[in-house]
Formats: sequence, C-alpha cells, structure tokens
Amino acid sequence: MPIITISRASRSKGEWIATQVAETLGIPCLAKEIITETADDFCIPHEKIYTAVYDGPTLYERILPEKQCHLAMIKATLLKRLAHGDFIYHGPGGHVLLDDVPHTLKVRIISRFKNRLHEEMERSGLPQKISRAHLTQKDKNRVHWNHYICKADPTDTALYSLALNLEALHVEGCVSVICETFGLNLFNPNALETYRQTINDMALTTRVKATLMPHFPDTHVTSHAGRLFIMIHHPTNNTNKIREEAISLIGDTPGIRSMQCDVHDKNIPRTAMHK
Repeated sequence: MPIITISRASRSKGEWIATQVAETLGIPCLAKEIITETADDFCIPHEKIYTAVYDGPTLYERILPEKQCHLAMIKATLLKRLAHGDFIYHGPGGHVLLDDVPHTLKVRIISRFKNRLHEEMERSGLPQKISRAHLTQKDKNRVHWNHYICKADPTDTALYSLALNLEALHVEGCVSVICETFGLNLFNPNALETYRQTINDMALTTRVKATLMPHFPDTHVTSHAGRLFIMIHHPTNNTNKIREEAISLIGDTPGIRSMQCDVHDKNIPRTAMHK
C-alpha cells in the first residue's frame, strides 16, 4: 500500500480532504506532527524546521546548507514513519521530499483563486484587499520553495499521480477518488518484502545523512540491507579524526549491521605558486 501526499495551494481544503481520507482508510494523518517529531529527534528549534518547509530560502540559506540539512531531517522522519506503516501526509513539500520513494500516491488538489480568496477572508476576517495580498504572498513562497528544492513549478500536474479539481469534484468526490486509488494495490504483493527493505534502507540512509550534514555538508551515504557506506569530502589534514567524529555522531543508530566510513581530503593541493 502506498503512502499518500496531499499537495495544494493555500486555502484549498487540503487538510479537510486529508483528514477524511485518513478516517476512511484508518491510517494516521500527519503534517505539523512531523515538524514537532523532527525538531525533537534532532534537537533543533521547532521554528527552524517549520521555516525549512514553509518558507523559500533566504540569500544566506542559498549559500550555506542549513535549509538542506533541515529538509533532510524532515525526510528522515517521514521515512522512519513509513517504515512502521502507511500514513497520509498533507504538510508542505511531500511530493518533493518523498519523490524517490516507490509507491507514493502524490495528489494535487486544484482550486480557483477566487474560491481560495473567499476561504481566506472567512478564516482571517480581514478585508478582501489584505486577504488577497496574504494569499498571493503564500503562493509566491510555495513556488519559490519548490523552485529552490526541485527546480519545478508546484502547479505542474506532471509531478503528481492524481490532480483533482475541487470545483468539479468537491471535497467528497476528491476523498472518494483518493481512497479508491489507494485501494487498487498497484504493486506486486510478492515484492512487498523487497519494498520494505528498500524503505528501511532509505530511512537509514537519510537519517545518517541528516545527522552528518550539519557537520560535514558534502557527505554521501548509501545502504544495502543495513550495510552502510559513507563517503565524506571535507578539508582536513587528519582523516582519521574526521572518521572517528562521524562514527561518534552516528552512534548506535538503529538498523546498522555494518559500516564503512571513508574521508576524502578536499584541501587544494599546494603547487609551486604557493611557494
């Protein structure tokens, strides 16, 4: 059974649809819970995790890898959850963060701006002009975020498994289509064990990378059935020290059966020009 992600523009009834789908299918419905869990697991202030998925990058964040680190942490939390069972995620960026996860049912809810503006005015109690400005800024932030992360427009329906027109289907119709599609069981049951191992390896790889990235941004991690391979590119004169530090940071992360950690010195070699 696939995980479901719900993507939409602001005020498109995405949370309402996600909640009803979750109740119908009997699976957890998650959004802000992932932010809280990520912040607690990695000992990061909640505000930093929140801005990682809700705000486009600042100039500072474009230069330094902080936002990428926080997004890797969020993905690690999502995969950890997935390793323990199906769920529906209606927080921002699900279609991007889980793009490489097999059997993900990525849903896009489409709603006209005038309908979303009416919803914004009802919820905020603000006049039309201010509500329009708020909604337009939220839309810009989401487009900016998507362009930064995956160089794609979030309104591009090719990014999704399903694109549902809220005006045509209404909430009940969207819920029905999502539940029916989820129930099709589109992947081979005989491949279930392989799928579970793939998810476990992805969860382990992403968690280890998220742990190491704040200290060693240029880190590559792969895993096969719990056998972990880490390659760190870092300027250093003592590769053994970096290796020991990395192994210490990873600690007793669950799921590791064996580990190989290599460190590549990124220092620019000295030439005759340096003399």
